[in-house]
Amino acid sequence: MPKPRLPHLRREKSRHGRVKWYFRRDDGPRIRLPDEYSVDPKSEFMIAYSAAMTGAKPQVAAKPKHAQNTLAWLFDAYQKSAKFASLAQGTQRARANIIKHIVAKAGKVPLSAITEKKVRQGREARAATPEAANNYLKTMKAAFKWGVDSGLIDDDPTRNVAKIQTKSKGFHTWTVEEIEQYEQRHPIGTMARLAMDLFLYTGLRRQDVCRVGWQHVKDGYLSFTAGKNSVPITLPVVDSLRRSLDATKTGDLIFLTTEHGRPFKSAATFGNWFADRCVEAGVPGRGHGLRKAGAVLTAERGATTAQMMAIFGWTSEDMATLYTRDANRRKMGMEHGGLLDRN
Repeated sequence: MPKPRLPHLRREKSRHGRVKWYFRRDDGPRIRLPDEYSVDPKSEFMIAYSAAMTGAKPQVAAKPKHAQNTLAWLFDAYQKSAKFASLAQGTQRARANIIKHIVAKAGKVPLSAITEKKVRQGREARAATPEAANNYLKTMKAAFKWGVDSGLIDDDPTRNVAKIQTKSKGFHTWTVEEIEQYEQRHPIGTMARLAMDLFLYTGLRRQDVCRVGWQHVKDGYLSFTAGKNSVPITLPVVDSLRRSLDATKTGDLIFLTTEHGRPFKSAATFGNWFADRCVEAGVPGRGHGLRKAGAVLTAERGATTAQMMAIFGWTSEDMATLYTRDANRRKMGMEHGGLLDRN
């Protein structure tokens, strides 16, 4: 048997099925009450109801930062969520920057006006720079999916919008000749050489290479937690890397330091510094390309998908499978290339 409703309450439903409560005595003004119905005297609902019954002036809540059910409102809630907090710091900064630009242009747009068509238009508006378009879409997808999963919103207009497919293979993968050319310009014992050796012989990402230090080395192994996905990595310190470390005046807790002996302020700062060293050596590669070169060499030497995932800190098989598949294709091409000569 349903409980009797408190006097002067009116229950309404929004078009999304959300229940809203109002207080109205006869023909008096409609007073909006908190959405969560409760008869607990200490609840927000009963406090507001009692104030309406007595005619007392209700406490005015602080004005929200963004109007409810707008894009800015959703992004604000997403950035305060545990899901967003679980992302790596670099990913948080990147997404926050993208969100900042989206909100500046469309933050006041109601969520009801953001359709699949609008999301596609936003993607196409950035199509001249495919990576920017895909990062925009990735950020939109993350926020809307979280909104649906958390029960905050009912629909995800980004669900069926695909990223832009690009023909580019991404960062340039260093060749053996380019590695040797860099080594000639930056001999062992220099910070520039150590930076390349760390990239090449550990497979660590840029944000990790500039944070790893002696405290992570024990019994000939380097143990480290990847900053991007918090995956624990344990790698052998190979002889080539050990010689480079022993020959270089490193920092106390971080191997790579600036010319002033201080850690780099950020991964981006370190990346710019390493790019300058590559320009000095006359090579087109950058740090990420060395990670790719290391992955190529590891795959071509017969590493399994599981081994590749352990070495490079990947959480899924996708990247490992890509490198091992390409390595197998090259091997098969070399073994059976002579078949083409029969035509």
